[in-house]
Amino acid sequence: AMAAQQLCKYFPQGSCMYGDKCMYSHDLSAAKAGGPPDVGMPLDTRGGGRGRGVAPGGPHGPPFGRGGAKDGRHMQPGLFATPMVRPHMPDPAAQMHMGVHHMHGHHHGHGGHRGHHHHKKSTEQSYFVADDIKGELLARQLAIEAPPTQMDKPIQLDGYHSLHVLDTQPADASTFHSLVYKAFNSTTGAPVALRRIPGARLTDKKAMVCVEMWKKVAHPNVIPLVEVFTTRQFHDHSVVFASEYYPRSETLAARFLSSGSPIEESILWTIIIQLTAALRAVHAAGLACRAMDASKILVQQGAGGLRVLLSGTCVMDVLQYNPSQNPTTAMPMYQQEDLKNLARLLLLLGCGPAAQQASLQQSMAAISKAYSEDIFNFIRYLVAPVPPIKAVNDLMPIIGARFYTEIEGRMRHVERLESDLAKELHNGRLLRLAYKLIFVAGRPAAQDERLGPTGDLYLLTLFADYAFHPVNENGELVADMAHLVQCLNKLEIGTPERVCLMSEDEKNVIIVTYQDLQRCLGNAFGERMRLHHH
Repeated sequence: AMAAQQLCKYFPQGSCMYGDKCMYSHDLSAAKAGGPPDVGMPLDTRGGGRGRGVAPGGPHGPPFGRGGAKDGRHMQPGLFATPMVRPHMPDPAAQMHMGVHHMHGHHHGHGGHRGHHHHKKSTEQSYFVADDIKGELLARQLAIEAPPTQMDKPIQLDGYHSLHVLDTQPADASTFHSLVYKAFNSTTGAPVALRRIPGARLTDKKAMVCVEMWKKVAHPNVIPLVEVFTTRQFHDHSVVFASEYYPRSETLAARFLSSGSPIEESILWTIIIQLTAALRAVHAAGLACRAMDASKILVQQGAGGLRVLLSGTCVMDVLQYNPSQNPTTAMPMYQQEDLKNLARLLLLLGCGPAAQQASLQQSMAAISKAYSEDIFNFIRYLVAPVPPIKAVNDLMPIIGARFYTEIEGRMRHVERLESDLAKELHNGRLLRLAYKLIFVAGRPAAQDERLGPTGDLYLLTLFADYAFHPVNENGELVADMAHLVQCLNKLEIGTPERVCLMSEDEKNVIIVTYQDLQRCLGNAFGERMRLHHH
């Protein structure tokens, strides 16, 4: 009766959406006759379903405490057994400050959810990993889990299983014949690449010193070595080099030489920068690559660009180990061979397979016509007889500012990955909270005696429906990811902000704070876990 005597706050403005169903008076003449009107504010009860209420204030007004009756008792008769006195409503700016650190950093502009769902709709990409990154990661995972092919090979091999042939690489004048398998470590389950050298033997155990040195080489463009062992399970004497597995990678020869067309200069500079960076780390460790060949170097295309990887390292050090040779004199010679082989590789990539039959002068002439002067000078420095002793660091002035461009591109990709990683960090946190809420509130009412109109579980059931099944002003269900994320964020930190929940029959409306819902969820989940263990 008291509400019926109050003039609707929005009727004089022509903005009341309830019409004849409004609980407040629309009689302007009575208000004028009785003096200043006692203005009331309607409560939005149009959710049309259990828990589908709105935050206090409805679609056309501020939250409770910012208008309406001052005593907080202007609810419809029968909603509560006793009038509910509203606590002090904190400042909205303070609420936003409390919740902002727990939300996705780039979604602060959405603000609080107001039931009518007129805020900006967020896209899925705002909350999940970018499609190109996700697609590449899923493709790599599928490559890891690809079933092994049925070929003549052992099922188990010295602690590895599920062998799958990846590549059969013939030998040439400077490298070795090998077969590469994908396998899984029987102890850890991690995928590895096994490079088998058929018909080879480990003649001197002192060669394992080189293996230990290669294990210490850590560089993003050098595939880490895991172990080296011998086996006769292929019906011969074989030496196997186990290294980390890089899915969806292919050799330089397969990627760029199979088409027969010259490579783009920007890609060639990317290869140069990464290969020289790898050689710099290898030479600084007192080692030499000795596998600078298009059939041994891998490339992996990802969302961040092309990645070049040295593989087949340590093989020549083990197979051609000579205990009578002084390593201090042999290794510098091998390092100079690395630089010469780098020049041959660049000529092959720049000129195509024709470079194998052409002379050095013919290949350099083709390079000068197809590429910039810096590419020409880079290769010419490597093949020139002077100076006789060259170093990787001497190549840096020729690379110049392109090195900075490469670093900037990688850093941008790192920032993007960190941003997507932060999204997944938030998603994992919210998933755990959603699991707890569904675990507690998703139980049918008939299976729990405490699911009454005043119990904790009842509040959580209404809130779960409010968070997961929001409706618009027409009572239609909408898919609103921003609303769900904000509800779960506020629930996790327990903000004092209030939310209006409605029962399925629309006879009960309950206003509760997220802090109360957080306490209810903690108690209910703890009780469920205790019952489960007993």
